[in-house]
Amino acid sequence: VRPLNPDAGYGSDSIVFDPNGQHPFVARCTEATETLPAACQRDINLPNGISMVYRFRPALLSQWRRLDDALITFLIRHTAHETN
Repeated sequence: VRPLNPDAGYGSDSIVFDPNGQHPFVARCTEATETLPAACQRDINLPNGISMVYRFRPALLSQWRRLDDALITFLIRHTAHETN
């Protein structure tokens, strides 16, 4: 986890990453505010030209591989279904 520079307009945001694996993990996480819950955002670019952005609770960070696998599988199946 690396905090971003609050003087650059990122408030208390941080970057969480794991450079290992076929699809290295990078997510930007924000702390809760008075009006918004804490959240992490992940961007993924798939080889078939699909880009995906998803948000999740920071409590799920330890499960990021399961989240990625499930969402990527869903998108690939849905895309294959649409093109057949």
